[in-house]
Amino acid sequence: PYLMPERQTEKGYFELIDSLNYIDAYCKKEGMSFSYHHHDFELKKLSTGKSALQMILEETGVNVELDIYWLTKAGEDPVEWMKHYRNRTPFIHLKDMTTDGEQFFAPLGTGGVDVKAIMKEGNKAGVKWWIVEQDQCIESPLSSIKKSLAYIK
Repeated sequence: PYLMPERQTEKGYFELIDSLNYIDAYCKKEGMSFSYHHHDFELKKLSTGKSALQMILEETGVNVELDIYWLTKAGEDPVEWMKHYRNRTPFIHLKDMTTDGEQFFAPLGTGGVDVKAIMKEGNKAGVKWWIVEQDQCIESPLSSIKKSLAYIK
């Protein structure tokens, strides 16, 4: 989910954790798995010294759909997150980010994210789906995806 700013509080995250645990139990009962996709705001530290995302993952059994762009933008190392949550990352949102002060979305291989290291770690970790996503594009979306696919190949 995307939590609206007024819910991005410790109380809001505890309520979210309760919901995620309920949904996860229901999915498991039905033979499905459930994953949580984060943004950068879940990487802000709480009063516990941990980020909201760490708290979510420690207090639930849900998988995590790591978003490389948001991890990087928040100053985190995506490879370390992948290592730490190795058995819980079936999906990776593979994104790149410009190296200028704007830190805007970029086609894969054109920014500052170490995409090769991330893919190498993901292959070790058994990532099943690499989701190439660029939330917004400076150029046309088709041109951006063409560059990203060429880089992956």
